[in-house]
Amino acid sequence: MDIRNYILNYVASQPKLAPFVIQGLIQVIAKITKLGWFEVQKDQFVFREIIADVKKFLQGTVEHCIIGVIILSELTQEMNLVDYSRPSAKHRKIATSFRDTSLKDVLVLACSLLKEVFAKPLNLQDQCQQNLVMQVLKLVLNCLNFDFIGSSADESADDLCTVQIPTTWRT
Repeated sequence: MDIRNYILNYVASQPKLAPFVIQGLIQVIAKITKLGWFEVQKDQFVFREIIADVKKFLQGTVEHCIIGVIILSELTQEMNLVDYSRPSAKHRKIATSFRDTSLKDVLVLACSLLKEVFAKPLNLQDQCQQNLVMQVLKLVLNCLNFDFIGSSADESADDLCTVQIPTTWRT
């Protein structure tokens, strides 16, 4: 937990790092969060507070907002990624828990960010604004590409073209 928080604080304090450095640090944050998803401290699943932690990024500068969106996008992708060096039952348990507790919140947050971005006059000549739109769209795509029913453990099977939305999301 301490390492993840240290990296989050470092990325927050250094938003102008080279993109490949930020991407690498964010991948570490996502992997640590996935590995610690069921860890409990003081009767709380502390690693599941990542969304609340990332919301602080979204309230900052455009650079911070982009970093926050990338963190959520990478986390969503990581939670859906099967690690063949670990038991698949553990992966399914983590992925299902993430889907049930956090994925809808991430998607709703991404959609609200899209509404915010498109509510203002859009200047795609501005590289930061363009990058923000691209990252938010990537986040929405990662949310909708999530393996909701646990059927696509084989990444070579790209023939499934439907999105299986959980019943609890249909409101």
